[in-house]
Amino acid sequence: MNSIQVKNIYWMITYALNVIDDKGIKNISTETFENIYDLCASLMSLALSKQVKRGLDKSYIVKKDNLSCVKGKILIRETLLSNNKSKIYCEYDEYNENSYLNKIVKTACVYLLKSNKIIDNKRAIKLKRYLLYLSNIDTINIKLINWNRINFNKNNVS
Repeated sequence: MNSIQVKNIYWMITYALNVIDDKGIKNISTETFENIYDLCASLMSLALSKQVKRGLDKSYIVKKDNLSCVKGKILIRETLLSNNKSKIYCEYDEYNENSYLNKIVKTACVYLLKSNKIIDNKRAIKLKRYLLYLSNIDTINIKLINWNRINFNKNNVS
């Protein structure tokens, strides 16, 4: 893919995301890209830098665990069926960064880096640096992403 085609893809993405007037996007528009992977790595690094400065998206995740003290809702059936009488099965919400949207972002970054198609080594290093901020976030199978499961709100829309 030549740089003119990649540049066209760049302009389509910026138009679709309505970020044409953004300072970071204007800086990227002066760069040359050998392929679409370089463009995606650059855009992902830019988006992650903004997100890290603003704070990663957090959400409540339902957890079930066998605990020594009550936390959240007691699961009576599971508690009675367990052999350990000194612990109680509970279901509770935990507020953390391991949200579905962050899992998708980390999976995309890992996929880009594992593809080994990023020609510019500086872009790959920059993306790896931002990947460190996502160390507490799980990856998911890229083929099994359920796009309907993403919930947008005022905190996670850039």
